[in-house]
Amino acid sequence: MNTTDRAVLGRRLQMIRGLYWGYGSNGDPYPMLLCGHDDDPHRWYRGLGGSGVRRSRTETWVVTDHATAARVLDDPTFTRATGRTPEWMRAAGAPASTWAQPFRDVHAASWDAELPDPQEVADRMTGVLPAPGTRLDLVRDLAWPLASRGVGADDSDVLRAAWDARVGLDAQLTPQPLAVTEAAIAAVPEDPHRRALFTAVEMTATAFVDAVLAVTATAGAAQRLADDPDVAARLVAEVLRLHPTAHLERRTAGTETVVGEHTVGAGDEVVVVVAAANRDPGVFADPDRLDPDRADADRALSAQRGHPGRLEELVVVLTTAALRSVAKALPGLTAGGPVVRRRRSPVLRATAHCPVEL
Repeated sequence: MNTTDRAVLGRRLQMIRGLYWGYGSNGDPYPMLLCGHDDDPHRWYRGLGGSGVRRSRTETWVVTDHATAARVLDDPTFTRATGRTPEWMRAAGAPASTWAQPFRDVHAASWDAELPDPQEVADRMTGVLPAPGTRLDLVRDLAWPLASRGVGADDSDVLRAAWDARVGLDAQLTPQPLAVTEAAIAAVPEDPHRRALFTAVEMTATAFVDAVLAVTATAGAAQRLADDPDVAARLVAEVLRLHPTAHLERRTAGTETVVGEHTVGAGDEVVVVVAAANRDPGVFADPDRLDPDRADADRALSAQRGHPGRLEELVVVLTTAALRSVAKALPGLTAGGPVVRRRRSPVLRATAHCPVEL
């Protein structure tokens, strides 16, 4: 991918984003979802709802129900390989290979190393939590330090690169601003193991913020966690059902195959809306409620399902340790201002700023 011509890259990014808006404003919820300008994406998920699979005007097959999502994620026919270029992208002169390929390489990376020992992770996170009465940004001042400490990444240059690369999973589907794209491309490591490590840090930071917000918004949950930190594992599992590490999971059909009532061609892109499938009312009782004791918890789907490696397990270990490390402080946590969601983040649904006071 040649990114030396800033003007050409900028035009491609703007062209794809403009076409997303065009398709979306004419009634297609999937490209509106990709634009990533809503704090709550569930209205678009509902617009995509129903059984089986539907095709967007972007030529992507979109899946939202639990049964079809599980079938696609489990089928080895569907991989994270880059598929064919849609005709509208080709006609626009902006195929994904010219603006998204480094980020699709990020998406394809897997964590193949051993999982860290939970106690060692907990020890590395000791001392990150500030003193009571401190005002801070939950994202920059707590979530990111905990996540990076958890994987043993303390070097300032590594942290700066990981921060610049944090948009990678979103940028594989949604064009980012030109300067953000250039910084991310420069920061994405060549080493697949390091790419997976960067992804784990961003996923963990996002999951931690989601967990803190969900726990403190649910009556009695923060005090229960403070009294019994062992409940953190169940809380994290439930938070990841409601707010998966990736709301959208892109797969490519390796061969022509039938999904539901549709024939998906070889090279076609299929996107599983994991966040919608995990709130399927036909599968989960009271699906929008945070319930760490739910009997149907084991039916939750992960975007990593069917993909080699243990990235999801790594994120669970790190997020659980991070939540345990702040358990005693959560009952006294108060909002210090509005939660600002990161724009153009349809995959991670990341938080940009979250001011709080301990």
